[in-house]
Amino acid sequence: MAPRRPAGYHAVVSTSSRDNPGSSIAGESDLGAQTPSSDSASEAPEHDEDELQRQLLRGFLHTHTRLSSNYSNLFQVASAVYAIVDLLVARGLLTMEEVEAQVRTVQERLSESPFGAGMQFTMQREAGDKYDGREAATVDCDNRLHLCRAVCCSLDVPLSRQDIEEGILRWDAGRPYYLLRQGDSYCCHLNRHNRSCSVYGVRPLTCRGYSCAEDSRIWKDFAGYVPNREGIAEILDSTDGPKLAGGDLASSIPSSTSSLGPRDDSDG
Repeated sequence: MAPRRPAGYHAVVSTSSRDNPGSSIAGESDLGAQTPSSDSASEAPEHDEDELQRQLLRGFLHTHTRLSSNYSNLFQVASAVYAIVDLLVARGLLTMEEVEAQVRTVQERLSESPFGAGMQFTMQREAGDKYDGREAATVDCDNRLHLCRAVCCSLDVPLSRQDIEEGILRWDAGRPYYLLRQGDSYCCHLNRHNRSCSVYGVRPLTCRGYSCAEDSRIWKDFAGYVPNREGIAEILDSTDGPKLAGGDLASSIPSSTSSLGPRDDSDG
């Protein structure tokens, strides 16, 4: 059985192709790979870029269509819920204060559940231009890397709108908008040979302001160069990584956790 598509999916795609025959957006029957140009091998990069753009356009089309469908369904659900609440309040069975208090309780409970975590995205709240010259945290990293194993580069870092629009830092498409970490738990921008940051000049604001000096997960005695080996190992073994200590996050869920503390990933 063919997978179900959201209403309007085929209509939008076919209309785009019909109105603009030269468009790279194809119908369902045209999803196979395009035939490479036989003119010359030098045209291959341009073809690859065209194919990538075609896939991106189709991806956005599908995403926007689903969002529209989801919004329509959400509107119907919200209308029904509001109607029920209005009737209960009007008949004196509940007060609006009781309803609002219970809503806050449920929001807090849901935001800490797998359901809430799965719906949200995280972004660093706007805190000004990261290039505004503010003083960055200073740590003698070169003298500590053999002890700390550059573990701060395996912590979750939320990006800001500035980072995302800049288009240099890579974020995790499965966990927007966290800086992408690879299979070894380290940031994708970490130079694995010398453990230096390959994007230091454009690093996120969170990285600029973070210091491990007060992070007990990493140091038992920062001044004495005594690492917390157990804490470091726990961070590196974490699938979705603890967060950098401190920070201010915006989330798609109003009452979701706003600190950069460890997250419980036991349920995925």
